[in-house]
Amino acid sequence: CPAEDRADPRACTVSAARAALVARYVRGKTPAFAAWLADFDAARPAILAAPTDDAYRLALSRALDTLGDGHTGYTSPAGVKAQDELFRGVFPTPGAGILSALMPEGLLVTSVLRGSPAEATGLRRGDLIQATDAGPCHPRCAPALRSATRVAWARGGTRMEAAITPAPNRGYFPVSAARIGDVGVITIPHFLSPVLAREIDAALGALSRPSPPRALIIDLRSNPGGLVLMMRHLLSRLMPPGTYGRGVNREGEATPFTVVDIPGGPNWAREVPLAVMVDTRTRSAGELTAAILQKAGRAIVAGSATPGETETVWAFDLADGGRISVSISDYFRQGESLPLSATGVRPDLPLRGAWYVLPGDPWIERTARALER
Repeated sequence: CPAEDRADPRACTVSAARAALVARYVRGKTPAFAAWLADFDAARPAILAAPTDDAYRLALSRALDTLGDGHTGYTSPAGVKAQDELFRGVFPTPGAGILSALMPEGLLVTSVLRGSPAEATGLRRGDLIQATDAGPCHPRCAPALRSATRVAWARGGTRMEAAITPAPNRGYFPVSAARIGDVGVITIPHFLSPVLAREIDAALGALSRPSPPRALIIDLRSNPGGLVLMMRHLLSRLMPPGTYGRGVNREGEATPFTVVDIPGGPNWAREVPLAVMVDTRTRSAGELTAAILQKAGRAIVAGSATPGETETVWAFDLADGGRISVSISDYFRQGESLPLSATGVRPDLPLRGAWYVLPGDPWIERTARALER
């Protein structure tokens, strides 16, 4: 940060965040960014004058969120500690122990931590939490789950309720494998942890016994993305090595996106018909996985259109102990002139309705039938 700001951690952080964006932000040479930067500079005095550290961090975070790309943002010092644990394979998830997404109808459970209170209560992926003992889920159901003692949810139109004992959970959210007839299904709730490579291989190995299924579904619904390295690992198990698109930075410099062969794992899934399921909550590496497999002709994509939050992110540690994430490049599919962030992924098999409120998950049943045909 500039010399005049070094005595003030807040001023140093705000200046460093600004400098990172000016130097690396993928759309940093556009008129829209110039206008945003002027607004950010105008808001600086109010950010620095916030009455508490928490208020200052919230003000900085909200200012960066107005860039609107879904990736660029500020993480508080406490969030950085949790993020670093996560990247080591540990999810610190106080309370119920779930990954979730806020929907109009309630809080969608997208994954359940092994050994968590949520698992003991009977919650599972696709359940829609509607209330806790603190009241209805909107707008703050997720924070309430950290201390809730009762939870009510809907499963396929049936309302359920149970006691729950919150706990300081530490573990990971698993990849799961199942079969629908002769179609295998692997559900990947995120790409956030290095544990995922082992989990993916274990799921493929489990499906191969006693013999592999005749087709495979990769369920990425509500997958928020995560580590590109884990996404590449999955792709190496589903398609041959090669170049599948490119990343382009603000200078127009392109870097090929390659998939390499990773020895020592199950590769049977490269040879069977494949579908990838996505929805409006599938983001980042989840979207990229679907887009790459679709463009290569390796898979059909089933579900609903994705939002196009697919930029590559670079992280800076800041003077206040926080971290800024900056989108530094756009992904372009092979032979396409528009970045994926401009289009999102459009499904080959569009599926309507909220899959998580319908009995029996008809989305996955329709996708399985399409593969069988």
